Amino acid sequence: STGRWRAPRRAAPRPAARPADAADPPLLRPAAMVLPKFRTDRVPRAPPSPKAVSPKAVKEVIKPAVMKAKRSSATGPAFGSPKKVVAKPQPLATPKGGKANGRKIRIGFLVGKDNDPVPHGTHPKDIPAKICFADPKGNGWGGKYHVDSVVAWRVAKSFPEVVSDPIPPSEVTLQRLKKNDVNFVIGADYLNARLADPKKGDSSAHAKKVLKALKSKEGKCFPDWKLQDWVYWKNKYMKQCMKAGVPMLPTIFLGSRPDCKKLLKDIKARGWKRFVIKPEMSCWSIGFLAAYTSECEEDPSKLEEHFARSKMPAYLVQEFLESKEFPGQSFSEVRCWWINGEFSHAA
Repeated sequence: STGRWRAPRRAAPRPAARPADAADPPLLRPAAMVLPKFRTDRVPRAPPSPKAVSPKAVKEVIKPAVMKAKRSSATGPAFGSPKKVVAKPQPLATPKGGKANGRKIRIGFLVGKDNDPVPHGTHPKDIPAKICFADPKGNGWGGKYHVDSVVAWRVAKSFPEVVSDPIPPSEVTLQRLKKNDVNFVIGADYLNARLADPKKGDSSAHAKKVLKALKSKEGKCFPDWKLQDWVYWKNKYMKQCMKAGVPMLPTIFLGSRPDCKKLLKDIKARGWKRFVIKPEMSCWSIGFLAAYTSECEEDPSKLEEHFARSKMPAYLVQEFLESKEFPGQSFSEVRCWWINGEFSHAA
């Protein structure tokens, strides 16, 4: 055979769990950034026939015409219009250097994390101070060089063919997002904006500004607002998953000021000895409560005080589940990554 031999493809093995004390792998720069390409040179179709013809007749007409169209020159007659001479459409591909319409492609990154730092010593030394966020509460996360800002800065340093635009929370506006070709929401988002001022919440000027920027199609955000909004509201995606047959934990859905006596009666009827309460739209355990049913029976004011203090628009109540994967821990969270549709790793 004159063709090149190719080794048979094998399914990638599932990655083994990495020990907690294992060293972090070195950061590697990809060989090149893959930019989107588009093609418009399609094989022309045969003109529609006013009368029905047999499949054999169609084949006899179409096959020679397609072969002729493939051999035609750039200025040859287009199929279906033998008397008209048109130029062959040129492929629309991104030019070298990552430029679109004669300029570099601009990629925005909405940053602002303060609880996902990279391993100490692996951060870029010249990362701008305005995209570094120290944990204001000092709750043990440590560091001020977080994954979202580091990703944005490494793209800026490693890929000169594009413009990386890291956008801190205070600079998120529709005008800023419109300047970029795409904006990845990987750090601060609408939840951060509405929780920046707990008293005003959605009605604060900052929250309104961010909401306008994220909802507008001109903002070119990924993920788009439809998916962002779906993920924010637990009751929205849980009810849709239940309707679709996706297994979910038994859940009690509540409003802003539930009847605590009725809730406790429902919890006892389900046989839950311990339960959790979650706001339907929140993060970082804000408005979260884990409690024993027996303790709430003895002192019903615990539930009343919790709802009065958290002041959320709606809540969910679920049974407290002990961790089977990590005995001794009250909960476990496993993050899984899929890249191009294939499982990469979990942590």
